Amino acid sequence: MKLIKAETLDTGVNFHDVPDVFSADYKEYMIVVSGIVGNESTATGANCRLLKASDDSVESGTVYEYGLYSLKAETSNSVSRSQNDTRWFNTFGGVDDGAQAGGGVLNLFCPFDSHNTFAMWNSTNHAGGPNFRSYWGKGAIINTTSYSGIRVDLNETSSRIGGGVISIYGVC
Repeated sequence: MKLIKAETLDTGVNFHDVPDVFSADYKEYMIVVSGIVGNESTATGANCRLLKASDDSVESGTVYEYGLYSLKAETSNSVSRSQNDTRWFNTFGGVDDGAQAGGGVLNLFCPFDSHNTFAMWNSTNHAGGPNFRSYWGKGAIINTTSYSGIRVDLNETSSRIGGGVISIYGVC
């Protein structure tokens, strides 16, 4: 693996973009988000969207497909699926204002190749008290778009990132 880029997440914003990190040099990438926290009282999930290689705009179409298994200490486990969403949910755990950090690892396959993109992820977060959560997901984008970057965003538009680090590796 080769570290391509590592940076601190912007604070006080709903999303953080990392453009121009995917290329023809690698077929597989590992994206690690660690220590992501919120800076207000809105607890929410930390998600992933991809940035188009053509202009670094976010892929916001209903092209994200996924299956997600959610394990929650305080309630029943659940499964969610979508074949036409605008992001991959809970790829990087979740955030709140209680300084309980979340994070996750996303393995991304062929994002730059102008054909189908595949993803696998696992993430965790502590939602206060005994409420630990873990998410396991698989996803795909079935289209011919080339992607060159990633967006970490929060479910709730009123939520803000309070800290964290993103590291992106090319896998040989």
